[in-house]
Amino acid sequence: MKKLTLDEILYFGFFVLLSIAKGLGLYEGQLLFLLLVVPALLCGALKILLSSYTRRQWAGVLFLLFLTGALAFLGLGIYFVSKGMIGLGQLTAIYTLYGSFRYVFLDIGTYLPQMMNCLANTERLYYFLQLEEEEEE
Repeated sequence: MKKLTLDEILYFGFFVLLSIAKGLGLYEGQLLFLLLVVPALLCGALKILLSSYTRRQWAGVLFLLFLTGALAFLGLGIYFVSKGMIGLGQLTAIYTLYGSFRYVFLDIGTYLPQMMNCLANTERLYYFLQLEEEEEE
């Protein structure tokens, strides 16, 4: 049986903690979400820092990490505005749409448990409607 390395343990810790947070339907602003995400991010950061990478791989890792944030979105937008490819109004409109859609996708974690609850209640209601009516005396 192969022993797990520290890199693998950190990766699995990152993956499991984030899966639990989203699987429970947690979202930003909840204490339990924060208590699961912070250790997950620490596991992910430690995994990246403890792994050995070439300079080219480090450049790729940093590039991908940079692309994941809103800062990258704004940075690219500022670059395009400075090159005259888009206007400032267009950048503002796109960023506003991005923010709206971002929160919709973050709320998916709350919609799924609510939907399952509604389905359970619908099943109970359907069962109740199928019962024979009692005659009044």
